[in-house]
Amino acid sequence: MKTLVKNVTIVSDHEKKVSDVLVSDFRFEKIDSVIDVKADVEIDGTGLVMLPGVIDTHVHFREPGYTNKATILSESSAAVAGGVTSFMDMPNTKPDATSLDVLEEKYKLASQSSMANYSFYLGTNGYNIEEIKRMNRNTICGVTDDGLYFKDGALCNRPDLLEKVMKSTDAIVALHCEQEDIIAKTSSVFKFSLRNAITPEKHTMFRSREACFEASKKVVELAKETGARVHLLHLSTMDELALLEDSPLSKNKRITAEICLPHLMFSYNNYKELGYKMKVNPSIKLESDRQKLIAALLTNKIDTIGSDHAPHLLSEKEGGYDEVKSGMPGVGHSLLSLLEKYKKGIISLEQVVNKMCHNPANLFQILERGYIREGYFADFVLVDMNANEVKPSISYACGWSPYEQTTYSTQIKATFVNGVQAYSEGRVQALPAGMRLHFAVEN
Repeated sequence: MKTLVKNVTIVSDHEKKVSDVLVSDFRFEKIDSVIDVKADVEIDGTGLVMLPGVIDTHVHFREPGYTNKATILSESSAAVAGGVTSFMDMPNTKPDATSLDVLEEKYKLASQSSMANYSFYLGTNGYNIEEIKRMNRNTICGVTDDGLYFKDGALCNRPDLLEKVMKSTDAIVALHCEQEDIIAKTSSVFKFSLRNAITPEKHTMFRSREACFEASKKVVELAKETGARVHLLHLSTMDELALLEDSPLSKNKRITAEICLPHLMFSYNNYKELGYKMKVNPSIKLESDRQKLIAALLTNKIDTIGSDHAPHLLSEKEGGYDEVKSGMPGVGHSLLSLLEKYKKGIISLEQVVNKMCHNPANLFQILERGYIREGYFADFVLVDMNANEVKPSISYACGWSPYEQTTYSTQIKATFVNGVQAYSEGRVQALPAGMRLHFAVEN
């Protein structure tokens, strides 16, 4: 089946141009100023912008084990409705994906139900070194501890184990950086003084900026000692930016970082409005932190944008501080949120594409994705950049989102995954379109 998109504005490879685009056999067959062929489907792209499909390298889709909150089908459907065509899922499912056997079961589930392309991190607690050594880096995106809470907290709290992990692989080691002893001490002091007067914004005090900085500092030092490829997940403080190089992403850049949607869109000022819907780990910090993180996104200090999509039932976001779960859904709203920042002149369209499409593909060495190029898999989004106060039809299985009342001045008109129209005009198609991601690395 051939699809021809006529007269569309393409944003890819750091440039913008008007072209025709022919898609055939899952891939971009031809990109030219004028393509005169008979196609099965022809789309008039006049006035629309074509972007590479977003690659979200940080999601928690909950399956298996927590399908009352979300499934791969439900969340990948929300993803394609928001222009996300590929995702990388974290290992905090049930059971935890810390073995290759469990990991392959997740891949099997995705092959049957995912609307978007998929990969899954191998989880690590520091004790599964042999599993890490055996992993096929051509078919598994990387190693992480994100979401796996052990006795000592995140893996950064056990430098002896983390060093073993770093030395065991040249795959990306993606890490949650918060110092548990600092959190425990701070929480104990404040909870005692506050007693029953704990309100949602106190989360920023309990999981403090100091806890983030000290953990990230230790991880960066250890990464430099071992030469490991380390990706710092969900930066939340301006302090951590001092630990990063201001250099373009390349194969020689061994320490990289992401910002996630909650820390990009919200600050301490939003707790009054959103309450515990704002509770995420690491905590959302001050408006000054958010502004500095955005500034770093516009340079080479922050390399990628993730959603940290982590759905919980609304009932799990209510109650006392210790009972409320940390995390919020947002995979379908990430591109729209960044496009709003483009419309406000905060970031260029080329930078949005670079941080959400090109850099994830380059960092993880994803094979033939992340760009609109002849021969690449045809993952792309058609966007109306001049919509008027649109509330997108994006729904999550958990039934809520902090973005649910937000209106946007851009609209996702269609999302294609491997050349198949996975989403169009408010509707997700019935059949899964996703493929397993592959990586151009040497094992």
